[in-house]
Amino acid sequence: MAQAALPWSPTSCRRIWTRARKRGEAVEVVLERLTRAEAACLARERFARQFSAGAEDNT
Repeated sequence: MAQAALPWSPTSCRRIWTRARKRGEAVEVVLERLTRAEAACLARERFARQFSAGAEDNT
């Protein structure tokens, strides 16, 4: 969480961590899962910003 590009919700981070560890995933695998979740979130935000900017151009 300390190296995240954006602030994490402690609740969502813990939820991902707890579920993955209950499935028996290794710490390294869970950390990679968190990295992928962060990347997906950033991609959604970039898309939303692009879509929003495009909508403003059409007004």
